[in-house]
Amino acid sequence: MENLTTGKNVNKYWPWIHAFGFFVLFAMQMTQYYYCNFYAIWFPNRYAAVTCLFVILYYAVRRFRDGHETNILTSYAVWVLITRIINGYFFDEDDLLFTVGMFICVLAMALPFQFERRNRQAVFNVFTGVFFGVITFVSAVGIYAALVQRSIDIRFLGKTLNAAVFWHDDGIFRLRIADAHANTGACWAFLGMTLAANRFFAAKKMWLKTVLAVAAAIDFIAMCLTNCRTMFAAFSICFAVFIFILADRKPVKYNNKKRVLAFVLSLVIISPLAYKSIDWTLKGVNAVSNIICSEYLSDAETANTENTDGDTTLFENSRDVLGEGSTLRPRILIWKSAVITIRQQPERLLIGSSEARLSEVSDASEGINFHVYHYHNMFLNTLMLTGVPGLVIVLAFLYILIRKILLLLFSRKEEASLAEKTLVIPLIGLIGYGATLEVLLFTETDIRAFAFFFIAGILLAECRDFEIGKRDSDNGD
Repeated sequence: MENLTTGKNVNKYWPWIHAFGFFVLFAMQMTQYYYCNFYAIWFPNRYAAVTCLFVILYYAVRRFRDGHETNILTSYAVWVLITRIINGYFFDEDDLLFTVGMFICVLAMALPFQFERRNRQAVFNVFTGVFFGVITFVSAVGIYAALVQRSIDIRFLGKTLNAAVFWHDDGIFRLRIADAHANTGACWAFLGMTLAANRFFAAKKMWLKTVLAVAAAIDFIAMCLTNCRTMFAAFSICFAVFIFILADRKPVKYNNKKRVLAFVLSLVIISPLAYKSIDWTLKGVNAVSNIICSEYLSDAETANTENTDGDTTLFENSRDVLGEGSTLRPRILIWKSAVITIRQQPERLLIGSSEARLSEVSDASEGINFHVYHYHNMFLNTLMLTGVPGLVIVLAFLYILIRKILLLLFSRKEEASLAEKTLVIPLIGLIGYGATLEVLLFTETDIRAFAFFFIAGILLAECRDFEIGKRDSDNGD
């Protein structure tokens, strides 16, 4: 029997070791909200040490063979490490977890490149089943909580899990899935919905398609209840892309100019309707909730949430967008504070800043009277944390990824099926989410980022196998 320590066998078994390690790290991140005593022991130092050992083993076995996109992401993770050391805050909890998290993102994207397509799809099915299964369950609990207008706790392994609570914000209630921030929960629900939709087209059995369709609907309603308008805008664009993908599959083959025109028209026409569907969904939840709760809501509770028709309006998307109470106004102040910081400390354009010192200048500046935890824009936050070199690497990575997304979206190859093309939807959604009014992917290293880079790895590996990007024989030009 051949020795298992030989290079051949190490490479044979490594992908499954890699998959197991990644799923363990992912699961630890998914449960960190609840088992605080465990995480007080493991986070951040022991968690970082385990991750570092796993990362070192990965590069020893695979070196740099998992796609140039993975190598670019590796260069960004290394630069993040360098900037943490330069700024002298590497061992601070936030900065340490930021560095470790970026290397986990590398591991997430590298994993799909190591499998042949059949095993890759099997690993993807396991990931999807666990991730969107958990999210869909908690989303269903959240919908029930909305209908009965109360928070829901679940006892599990001796702990009380705040599965669904509501946060009163600007006159409305926002669903907090697993007691996370409503905007974070919106991303989870969006990912669960889009993963369910993708696996719907990959499934062959009707009962499984039915389960996936119901799961996608549950996650959509939960996303609506978070009242995260940034996610709503990203969803609206993604739904228009989804409609284009379905329409573009019909037998009539137009040339690429007409297909691009159809794509633009989908964005212009479908996106507003998709956004409006969120309002309709919230009104439906309100109506059903009014019926269910009419018997036990007190007069005082009803008076606090009544509209002119006498119905309670807890969940409508009524938050101010551009007026005096707009959430855009503090974001503009935050963006301006970045300019103040750069003027006073221009060296940050080269070496970035630590998480702890991110806003020390702007907090003390005239007119900025609140703490800036992040800059509410993925690119600006990347610039302030990692400087111009980090931002350049991120833009290079996104250029390559978005190019592959568009090539897959418009590909006529037979292998580019609905199951393949709908992989672009969660990626477009989270890129749009982070590129507008929030932060994600390159500075927030949590399960949303891990999921994004894993899905990106699946898409890039599929594009490699199907040679997406090479000229299609029937492209209609």
